[in-house]
Formats: sequence, C-alpha cells, structure tokens
Amino acid sequence: MHNLSTFPLTSSILKYLSLHFIESTVALVSTTLLEATRSRALWYSLLKIASKPIPPSTMDLRVYYLSNPAVPHDHKTITKAIERTKERGEGGMTTVFLEGGRIYYEDLNVQEGEKVKLVAIGDGSVAIASPKSSYLNKPLVSISPGSSLTCSNVSFVHSTPGRDIWSGNSCFSVTGGSLHLTSSTITSESGRGIVGVEGAIVHLSNSVICDCAGTGIYAGKDPKRNGGGRGDDRTKVKVEGCAVLRNGKGGIQHGGGFKL
Repeated sequence: MHNLSTFPLTSSILKYLSLHFIESTVALVSTTLLEATRSRALWYSLLKIASKPIPPSTMDLRVYYLSNPAVPHDHKTITKAIERTKERGEGGMTTVFLEGGRIYYEDLNVQEGEKVKLVAIGDGSVAIASPKSSYLNKPLVSISPGSSLTCSNVSFVHSTPGRDIWSGNSCFSVTGGSLHLTSSTITSESGRGIVGVEGAIVHLSNSVICDCAGTGIYAGKDPKRNGGGRGDDRTKVKVEGCAVLRNGKGGIQHGGGFKL
C-alpha cells in the first residue's frame, strides 16, 4: 500500500481528504485511511495547499489546521469559519487566514467571549466590505463585551442605508470589547469610522481612518444607555502613527470620560 503522505499535492487522494471529509467521513472508510489522516506529513501538505503559515515543529499540525481556518479555502465566509472553530470547542484565539487579492462582502459580529485574529495571506490586498444586503444603520464589524478582534493589513469599507450615527452606523462598533488594528484602512461612506463605548479598548497603529461621513473615531458616552452611557471612564483609545483625515465631523471626538 502507498504511503499517503508521499502522494503529490495535486493528487486526487489529497483532494478527497479535504477538511469537509477528514473529521467524520474518512473514519467510516477504513482504519488505515483514518490513521493516514493523523499523519504529520499529510497535514503539512494540506497547510501548503491552503497557503497557511507553517507553525513550530512542536505543534500538532492537525489541531493547528482545524483551529485556524482559511477563507475561502476551508469555508466560504469569515463568519462560517469563526462559527465552525467555535463548534470544535478549541478555545483561545481563533486565527482566520484570508486569501489575498479578494474583497469579502460580509458583516462581522464578534460575539461575547470570542477572540478573533484576521491574517491576510498570499499575494494581493484584502478588503472586507458591507454586503448589499446590509440593513439600516448596521455596522460593518460589531465587537461585543468581553470579545476581541485583532487584524493587520486589511481594508474595511462600510456603507449602509441610513444616516443615524447613534444607531450603529459605523465601520466598527466596539461595545465593551477590544479592537487592535495594525497597518489597516478604515472608511465609512455612511457613518463613523470607529465607535468605542462601554469600556471599550481600541488600539490603532500605522493605520488610516479616512473619508468617513461622520467622525473618524468616537469614544465615550453611549446616549442610548442610562441617559448618556455608563462606565465611560473605562473606555481607552490608543492611536500610534495613524492618519485620521478627511472625515465629515472631525477626526477624533469624545463624549466625555474616555482616555486617549
């Protein structure tokens, strides 16, 4: 019998052993095939096919591959990749690799307790943009309390029906969670760039927040809660080496009680 790990990367056997089959279907075929799917050489090959970075040699490549999905190689959408990883119950930080040279049209919602990192791989730029189906005043990215989003080298383009900046019309809406952006670009054709309230932590470095219809960065009070927000003194914004320009209602604005 052939050693499956020695097959060429383009062979049909490795195409068969895609992410969708490895977890359950392969186990029903034969014990020999199941053992082959645990081979480090096989998972190394699958990582190369997906253009994912190779981790340290001490790491279990199978666990690494399944815990760090690539879009669209493993899943069609970023949201599905995050959901699938959460279902596996791996815990910790979920890294989603985004293939370069693509625009991903979807709204993102980082739910409470989730820790997500977006990493661009391959050639070409990566952009995340509001889908045509985005509803009235919906943020492009919502970050819930106790959750975090980290990313670099990604452009975020927000545009949604409506002009109500107090009802979520922003590229990023960070409510009690944390946002860490590096070497990224943020724009909102309909609202604000980044809104941080309710003890949000926002750290921006070497990024551009530009051409927003509203304020580039707003932090502090949330007028929808308790007559002007609560816990505003916990909201922190750190801006390093960034350009905040050409925004409709100023670059950085605060509603009181936040730290810049």
